[in-house]
Amino acid sequence: MTNPFPFSLLFVPAHDERLRRKAATLGRQTLVLDLEDAVPLAGKDRARSGAVELIDQSPGRCFVRINPLTAATPFSRACGAADLAIVVRQGLRGIVLPKTESAGSVRQAHALICAHEAAAGVPVGTVELLAIVESARGIVALREIAEAAPSRPFRLCFGAGDFATDLRVGWSESEEESRTARSLLVIASRAAGLPSPIDSVYPNLADLDGLARNTRAALALGFKNKFVIHPSQIEVVEAILRPTAEDIEWAERVVAGMRAAEREQRAAFTINGRLVDYPIVARAEEILAAAGLSRGKGHSRPAEGAP
Repeated sequence: MTNPFPFSLLFVPAHDERLRRKAATLGRQTLVLDLEDAVPLAGKDRARSGAVELIDQSPGRCFVRINPLTAATPFSRACGAADLAIVVRQGLRGIVLPKTESAGSVRQAHALICAHEAAAGVPVGTVELLAIVESARGIVALREIAEAAPSRPFRLCFGAGDFATDLRVGWSESEEESRTARSLLVIASRAAGLPSPIDSVYPNLADLDGLARNTRAALALGFKNKFVIHPSQIEVVEAILRPTAEDIEWAERVVAGMRAAEREQRAAFTINGRLVDYPIVARAEEILAAAGLSRGKGHSRPAEGAP
């Protein structure tokens, strides 16, 4: 059974032993072991070995952000294929693909992961793939990117910092420069039948109020999960993205009300004077799924954090 998808995913520079040790103490927190931007060029080999160590210590808990498969940047080599050869192994939950600008790069990553899954004795197609879109070219190619990995658990993600740099504008506090791109990511994910995408990090570690505003804005656009870069950000993000007791109570009333309506051969009813029909019930089921519950078939089931 696939693990429930987390509300927050914590980036950890994989070359830094101190930060790896700290991350290992964070219970069930999902980690993204970074081999790319957070790692100096001289530390790439050390990062790979550090990632392998933590994957083996915490099976099912770790994603790895590899380096690009093709084009290098000032901060990363085009050594993503070499990264995959080392980190795709038993216990790895998923791969994070940076700088995604085409469906071809997703297909290339998928093919390489398949080969390494087979070699490592991992069921082929089970390692999750998260593709970060963080450029104008990536946004323009969203439809093709979103449909590029139909046989693997796959999600889109947004990278706000690199996106602002690509547009040659500043990464603003309000992030108005990326609002349209974020909405397009949500729309493309929905159109392709993918789960909701994962939102970018918030860079100001000292401003937890700003993080809360940023997370609420992302949630309003349709993001249900978020990358974080420090343990102090986890509680703030999860408190906002996780359904509240009031949300769950409303959703359970909606699902129960529709059951009663169907017994009377009706497909709609009212709660507090407001019409409830099947689209509203679908939203209620999403809330219950995000809370790890389901009432649609009379039983509970683990469910993903992002309906």
